[in-house]
Amino acid sequence: DNINFFGTQAPNLYFSNIPYGWNGFLFRCIVDSQYSSTFVMKVNGTVPPTITISASDSNICYGSPVTFSAVVSNPGSSPSITWELNGNATGPDSTGFTANLLTEGNQVRAILSGNNACFVYQTDTSNTVTIHLTGTKPSVTIQASDTVICDGTNVLFKALPVTGTLTPTYEWQVNGLYVGENLDSFSSATMQNGDQVTLIFLSTTGCMIPSVSNTITMTVNPSHTPTVMMNSSADTICAGTPVLFTASASDTGAVVIYQWQKNSASVGINIPFYLDSSLADGDIISVNISTLNLCATDTIAVSNSKKMVVISKSTISGSIAGVTDLNAGQASNLTASATNSAGAITYQWQDSTSSNDWQNLNGGTTNALIYIPKNTADEVRCVFSSNSPCTGPLSDTSNTLVFFIQNTPLADSGLAIKYFPNPVSTTLFIDSLNLNDQWQSFEMFNSDGGRLLMTQQIQNQTSVSIDVRSVETGIYIGVLRRKSGAPFVFKFLKL
Repeated sequence: DNINFFGTQAPNLYFSNIPYGWNGFLFRCIVDSQYSSTFVMKVNGTVPPTITISASDSNICYGSPVTFSAVVSNPGSSPSITWELNGNATGPDSTGFTANLLTEGNQVRAILSGNNACFVYQTDTSNTVTIHLTGTKPSVTIQASDTVICDGTNVLFKALPVTGTLTPTYEWQVNGLYVGENLDSFSSATMQNGDQVTLIFLSTTGCMIPSVSNTITMTVNPSHTPTVMMNSSADTICAGTPVLFTASASDTGAVVIYQWQKNSASVGINIPFYLDSSLADGDIISVNISTLNLCATDTIAVSNSKKMVVISKSTISGSIAGVTDLNAGQASNLTASATNSAGAITYQWQDSTSSNDWQNLNGGTTNALIYIPKNTADEVRCVFSSNSPCTGPLSDTSNTLVFFIQNTPLADSGLAIKYFPNPVSTTLFIDSLNLNDQWQSFEMFNSDGGRLLMTQQIQNQTSVSIDVRSVETGIYIGVLRRKSGAPFVFKFLKL
């Protein structure tokens, strides 16, 4: 027994630390003077697997096939070979393969994988074969009809003429992918922003190295349809209120031209705002924009329009009419009419008689009134009211109707007032006015008392003169009013 084996005197013999030099040693056992069969020891070596490759040619014309062969040693019982072209697996699992269309600088190698259990290293990488192309390398340049385009624009790419080539071949590429046909030009209407276009140029005749053109990088701007929306600070306003109109444009590009329109006529200036304080009811405001964006599908856009509702700053005026020459106890149907009112109208009829100053009539709140005067010189008027949204409360007092009752004296018989001449041509004189009666004014009406023609103040006077030269020929009614008490009423003829 020793360090390599033990059990020499036993039925079983054990081995350890077997050296490679024991490969082929013979062993037998003697049992009771009898020799056993012979055992042949086989010791596998620890020499690693190796692989070396060679090429049929490494200086070639473009397109020429190259056959690569591998020589291996110590591969084990079932090795495998992986061929690599520029670091990428290629070819079959065999000791040789053929490659076509190799280019300048291509590198080929092989990796051997063994399966010997005693290998310290189970793989080996071969030497590298570098391919070199021989022959001429033409220079090729490509041009584009445009490199900054709008989306959907057709672009023509063309190779500049190359001399000294026979039977040229054109291989167009976009982002490294082959496109187009074997022609000296290529066009596309589907270019995307950042696309890169190149051309691989070669000849199928002679020994020529493929030439790669310059790279054209496309800038593709998206197409735009400009739009504009308009808003206003108000749609319903009072007359004279300024309104601010604002335009919001989109997809216009850097340069926008604004043209404001008022009832289809140009107004304002080239800004996205328009202020108008002279709007009238029904005015229509809009804005047009023009854009210089090269990729706009339309260079002009029209906004929505605003039709303004403008409420006038109202005034109210009214008048009343009706028969004033009546028989005793007869009723008069009076009507009231109001104009220039923007709001709802309210009515309040009033009368003034010898027994009361102006007072509201019960039930007199519509535009019609049935009134029965008691005495000559009884008076009626109407107060109109309205609440305009733009001017607030409004009111107006109508003309005054003076009633005349047939077969009743016109003037107070207790008054010694004189008026002359009658008929009159130029000046009517009124005399014998008592200052204690506090006379205030003289009023002249047409013959039915429905229209006031003249008013003249007569306070603190005992006699007055009335110029009637401008009055047309006819019968008129004169009314002297005092601070309190019944008026003095008379008729006169103007020649």
